[in-house]
Amino acid sequence: MTETTAPATERAVPYRDLSAIALPLVELALLAGLLALKPHYHPRLSWLFLAGAILLVASGTLTALRARRGFTLSPDGLTWHKHQIFVPWSNVTEVVAAGDRVVVKVAETDQLRDARWLGGMTETPWNTRRFGGPIAPKAKRLGIPAAEFVEDAERRRAAYTKSALRSMPRAKGALGSSVLNIAGVALALFAVIFSDPPVEEGLVVQRSGMLVFEYHPGGPDTGFPPRTLVIRNWERLAVAPTLAFTPQDSKGRPVPDVTVRTAFGSDRGLLAVPPRGIAQDALAFEGPRATDVRRVRVTVRGSKYVDLTR
Repeated sequence: MTETTAPATERAVPYRDLSAIALPLVELALLAGLLALKPHYHPRLSWLFLAGAILLVASGTLTALRARRGFTLSPDGLTWHKHQIFVPWSNVTEVVAAGDRVVVKVAETDQLRDARWLGGMTETPWNTRRFGGPIAPKAKRLGIPAAEFVEDAERRRAAYTKSALRSMPRAKGALGSSVLNIAGVALALFAVIFSDPPVEEGLVVQRSGMLVFEYHPGGPDTGFPPRTLVIRNWERLAVAPTLAFTPQDSKGRPVPDVTVRTAFGSDRGLLAVPPRGIAQDALAFEGPRATDVRRVRVTVRGSKYVDLTR
């Protein structure tokens, strides 16, 4: 009986993975769609959203670069560089060509090293359910013929002994890509939810709970008198908010030494906004730099429910 021996050296098998950057791009498209759907105004691209987008692209680029390395067949086991997953031959039950895939089947999926990181956490269960193994590359994208990949892997698996396992590769790169991806989504999502409306002349929209504030500087085509504040109430009860105003210039910087007065007392809790309705107040600016005011930041200092039937 001839003893099976495996090559003592590693073998690199490149792989053309066109989907490596797909996840960050899909996430970025969804976040951009959410930003575009914010009502009442067309937001500018904030620096926070831009930073998140850069992190997402960086995450996808690093994953794509690792994916191009494909696989390494070593005396110890098989490494999938896209997610830096290492599978010792002791955990591999079979490497087979199945249709247009090469499937690496394992005995214990829980023992997959670093499959818990973002990419491996989603791709390995999908491969297992659909193809029968957590690693299932497309045969035509391998850098060598599928039959040659299977033959080499099976020869190494058959010759493997537990004493041959020297070290297990670290997965810092996959962890780094996951961290960048999560940080990018968090930054961009924060920008979508909490970013201020565009700092420019024209309609400015702000929210506080169930109240929405629209400041209209006014103009011939706006349909509003100059310096109009529109308050929309989405509550089922009438609300009288007490507001504070910070006058700002065209770049969103506070304008000092300017006092904001109201015509109907929204700064003193005197203006009641009907349930599911709208109320308006007129603002006036006084001070040496009153002409520099282009927008107003609204802060709710308090609010109370009122009965409009009395």
